[in-house]
Amino acid sequence: MKQMPVSRSLLSFLDELEYTEAALAADPDTADLVGPFHDAIGEWEGVFRKERVGRRDVTRAEAAGA
Repeated sequence: MKQMPVSRSLLSFLDELEYTEAALAADPDTADLVGPFHDAIGEWEGVFRKERVGRRDVTRAEAAGA
């Protein structure tokens, strides 16, 4: 199993999902496995939104404490 360091950005995790989805889709023997990857990629809009809200909250907290 490939492990990615947790210090990498969220975008790098999405890139890995997209690469895997494309690789599975390119092979007729694995094309049936694409569905869950496609679904997971579709959920990333919410992931990025949550990250942005979290960053904004931290920025506001830091500004209020300055």
